[in-house]
Amino acid sequence: MTDKRKYQRMLIASIVAFIYVACVEVVDRFQGTINLYNELQAKELKILTPEELAQKKADLVLQRAKLIRAMTEGNQSVERNQLGVVKFLNKSAREASVKFQSLTPLEDVSAGQMKTMGFRLDMRTQYHRVGSFVSRIESGPLPVQVLKMNLEKEQAGSSNLLVTIEGRVHFLTKESLRP
Repeated sequence: MTDKRKYQRMLIASIVAFIYVACVEVVDRFQGTINLYNELQAKELKILTPEELAQKKADLVLQRAKLIRAMTEGNQSVERNQLGVVKFLNKSAREASVKFQSLTPLEDVSAGQMKTMGFRLDMRTQYHRVGSFVSRIESGPLPVQVLKMNLEKEQAGSSNLLVTIEGRVHFLTKESLRP
């Protein structure tokens, strides 16, 4: 093979390699450009006109009023303070045939429009009554979240348990209930 042929083959191989690399890069960038263009079109479809925006705002104001009404209607019989929470927990305990050994309110935390009151309960009762009590407080008129529950057998052969429950009660502040 002559030197001229070698140079021609090397030149052809270089050109083919260049075309391959260029095509791979261009196709990759072209695909990226198409994806960005599609995202832009999707975002343009989501843009609201001033009339649509005003309608959406009015709908949200109505939804907020309905939610506040729903949250306050169920809570009319329960005060939104520590005393109301203690009364609610005692009522739920009575209905579940549970007696507290102690009920300790923990610190109140306010964050934005929500107020959170913590509590700690110690009681001695039977297993199925614990379930009934927890079910009552979690499905009652106040939104209660049980954070921690510890069950220990009182004595060997006894059906009673020593139960410790830590939880939180959440409610809206009075300022957030104003329209």
